[in-house]
Amino acid sequence: MFSHEYAIAGVRAALAQRGYSVTGVDASEDMLRFARQQPIAVHADVRFVHAKYESLQNCGLGCFDGVYCIGNSLAAAG
Repeated sequence: MFSHEYAIAGVRAALAQRGYSVTGVDASEDMLRFARQQPIAVHADVRFVHAKYESLQNCGLGCFDGVYCIGNSLAAAG
């Protein structure tokens, strides 16, 4: 069985290993806890933020060069 949680972890690890700064955002503490438990490349720049998409503008995270989304998370954000 393949779940989107593992897909997200794989994408995050691949981007971090290539030197990208990665920010994982989720409204679910359970999903963030799962993400934090997954292996991350040594010296990878990865941070996790507990927030809803509609509040990201007020989180002080700055700008992003790209957004990667699996599933319908961004569509659900409105």
